Amino acid sequence: MPKPLIWIDFPLHPEAMRLLQENGEISGPYNKLDVPEAWAALAKADGVVISSRPPSDGAWMDRAPRLRVIARSGIGYDNVDINAATARGICVVNTPEAPTEPTAEQAITFILMLARRIKESDRALSEGRWLPRPQIEGTEVLGKTLGIVGLGRIGGRVAEVCGPGLRMRVLAYDPYIPDERFWARGAQKVSSLDDLLAQADFVTLHCPATPETRGMADRGFFAKMKKGSFFVNTARGGIMVEADLLQALKSGHLAAAALDVFEQEPTPSDNPLLRVPNVVLSPHAASNSAEGNRRMGVGAVTQAFQVLRNERPPSLVNPEVWDNRRR
Repeated sequence: MPKPLIWIDFPLHPEAMRLLQENGEISGPYNKLDVPEAWAALAKADGVVISSRPPSDGAWMDRAPRLRVIARSGIGYDNVDINAATARGICVVNTPEAPTEPTAEQAITFILMLARRIKESDRALSEGRWLPRPQIEGTEVLGKTLGIVGLGRIGGRVAEVCGPGLRMRVLAYDPYIPDERFWARGAQKVSSLDDLLAQADFVTLHCPATPETRGMADRGFFAKMKKGSFFVNTARGGIMVEADLLQALKSGHLAAAALDVFEQEPTPSDNPLLRVPNVVLSPHAASNSAEGNRRMGVGAVTQAFQVLRNERPPSLVNPEVWDNRRR
């Protein structure tokens, strides 16, 4: 019996690649998605293991008539049309636990970098300038209020570290989780997003990109934040409106921001946010740790082969498809 063909768009962790080689045939990685070779290979694929790049809508899936499983190496699956996959009998899996620790660590690092003005200090020294202390005076996070929007796995981990560890006052807004989770993570529940924004010295986003959250962090959102507060986004770029964030920074209403994600990725080189001195940036790399990459890659590949062996995987995003899946 021939081995199943697995299509990938980026290099996976070596252990995940080894699992692919042992159990299937690898097609890719395809750094350029819209090329004849990528489309031709997709047409023969039994499964795909993908990043957040491929726009996996119904038309994309129709180019893969043999496709049985879409495995997202990560937690987010906003680039996958779940309804379209379900209608075609395609299972969608993800690795929700895998990126928790590195992404939470990055968010906390961002918070500390903003508070201590590390970017400005580093840039000045790199340019040969020793700035007077008053010009790079930072602030302490001790006793400050942290507002977490979305208290899922990553937001919950941020709360655990910043509350007991950094002794911040932690507020959280998440209408979709039970009250006991707030208590378990050491966070105080607020009844509305406006209430959180009005109190927080630091606001960090940890919610998925959904029709409800897209564009949520807009002009009104930033206006409701405290003057001189800080904004952090390691979730999804589509949750914020970059032009409105830029205006809030230029006006001085926000002290600074840190972003791992952008409305368009890769973000254009002329994006004005790239040249704002009080913005810390990374290229959608918050989950990019050796350990996290292993968990994401191995988890996605393992579940892809489980589906292809007709074994129900643990992180099936569309469970309603199982009894009607392609075989």
